Amino acid sequence: MLASITRTLQKTYAPLNLPPAVWDEVAKELSYEEARAMSAKLYADKLTLEEIKAANAFYESDVGRSYAKKVAEVGEQEFAESRHTEFGMSEDRLGSIYL
Repeated sequence: MLASITRTLQKTYAPLNLPPAVWDEVAKELSYEEARAMSAKLYADKLTLEEIKAANAFYESDVGRSYAKKVAEVGEQEFAESRHTEFGMSEDRLGSIYL
C-alpha cells in the first residue's frame, strides 16, 4: 500500500525532478505500521468479525483479487490526476523540502 502511494507520488511529481532524499522523507512520514494500525482500528470499529471473514473470502477468490487490483489501479490514477494528497504533501511542500 505505502509503496503504491510512494510510486504514485513519484510519478505525479516527476516534473519537479526531486532528489531521492525527498522520497526518503516521504517514506518516513508514511510509516507502514502507523497506517496499518489506523486502518485496522477503522475497520474494527465498523465491521463485525463475520463481515471481515466474508470480505477475506471474497478477496481470496479470483474475482476478489481481480477487483482489488483494478480498484487499486483506479485509486492510483485518481490520486495522480487530482495532484492532491491527503498527507499534506502539496507540490509546494515537496519542492521546498530539499530545493
